Amino acid sequence: MTLNKIRRLGLDFDGTIASDFDPKNFLHIGTKAANPIHTNYIYRFFDILVTMFGTSYQTPQPNIQKFLETNNTIDFFIITGRPNYVARWTLVWLKKNNLLQHFKEIYFNRAGTSPLNNKLTCIKDHELDGHIDDNPIVILELAKKFPNKVFVLLNPVNSLTESDKFSNIFWAKNWIDVAEIIEKFK
Repeated sequence: MTLNKIRRLGLDFDGTIASDFDPKNFLHIGTKAANPIHTNYIYRFFDILVTMFGTSYQTPQPNIQKFLETNNTIDFFIITGRPNYVARWTLVWLKKNNLLQHFKEIYFNRAGTSPLNNKLTCIKDHELDGHIDDNPIVILELAKKFPNKVFVLLNPVNSLTESDKFSNIFWAKNWIDVAEIIEKFK
């Protein structure tokens, strides 16, 4: 099967564009599926506080700026599992780190679905040619659903097993590796 040329590329936020940060780890309250208080306003209040605090300590991944600048023929889209109600602090962070101007659109998890379902929907609805993410489960499921699109697992540790290897999944330790992979599909 021939893989798409990359003209429209999705990128995850936490752990991909920015250093890894997960408010659930900070709060120790679990996921939405495991914890029904996720939709509670008290949870949202604490989620907003933690995201404000945590995002302020995140740094851009090394070489992300250079990657975005040198690949200006590609339209970049952020597809994040972050809920819509913390969008403001994410946008402030992107602007503060001079990254906002590189993204055509930013898709937050407005429906409150799982990050995977949010990414599946965005890739399909917006006809993206691929996606870069630090979550191997997300990458694996996306690759199964869209066999002609390019997916990059950006993670210092390759946690995919031999049975998980698909011809449309590529592993990168850093943004320099990502640049080399994406260059093949321009």
